[in-house]
Amino acid sequence: QNGVSMTFSWQLGAKTQLAASGSINSRESEESGNQDFITGSLTASYQLGSSLGLSLNYDYTEQDPDEGSSGRDYVANIVSLFINYSF
Repeated sequence: QNGVSMTFSWQLGAKTQLAASGSINSRESEESGNQDFITGSLTASYQLGSSLGLSLNYDYTEQDPDEGSSGRDYVANIVSLFINYSF
């Protein structure tokens, strides 16, 4: 398996943070042939108070196998909202 990944994070003021990450990987095996994987994520977080915060997250995942291989093509788009409370 070989590939590359990256992660970035930005603090926008005292209560807001943005983060982005992604990767591209290629994997080859005798059983499944060559498959490419692409992932990405964007997150926006906002601190509402000293113990309460919100996070909105978007995740993208793609698998792209070569023609004739046993892998399956798929794409996933996931949006999540998290409420964080610490006590």
